[in-house]
Amino acid sequence: MDVAFILDKYFKGQENVSIDVFDAQTVNAVYRDVVNAMTSHFEIEVSVLQALSNCLYEMMDNVYIHSGKPLGTAMTQYDDECKTLRGKEFILHSGRHKLIIKDGSTSVIENGFWQGTLIYMEIGTGEEIDPNQIVDHRANAAEEYNEAFVETGELESLW
Repeated sequence: MDVAFILDKYFKGQENVSIDVFDAQTVNAVYRDVVNAMTSHFEIEVSVLQALSNCLYEMMDNVYIHSGKPLGTAMTQYDDECKTLRGKEFILHSGRHKLIIKDGSTSVIENGFWQGTLIYMEIGTGEEIDPNQIVDHRANAAEEYNEAFVETGELESLW
């Protein structure tokens, strides 16, 4: 993987980019570290954390289940100065094509070859959402997040 390319393309000029390599044995620990880092930012709505944590684990889990590759890499960065809801973007780059969802429109473009799959998300963190709707009600994202990351006594203070 060309980490320098990814940093230049998606994190240009950004500070505090976390780079974590994981395999089947360490995916849970890296997942927990990434989610715990996100929970330290009070500006992120709990419902966003609930949905994002579920999606993040599914993406990380898919690396070694479906790709057959021994390692995956999670790169994260939080910009606490960019709290607006504009700029939401999802990019999935695999092979010679790139799927881009931005500002409500979807496009697929032919792009340079990328061996593997790269997923880039820029999300708004300040609006409340229904996390179960994000995962199309296939899982109870809110409950799973709360059980894994919230102390029982803290649940009442979340709402």
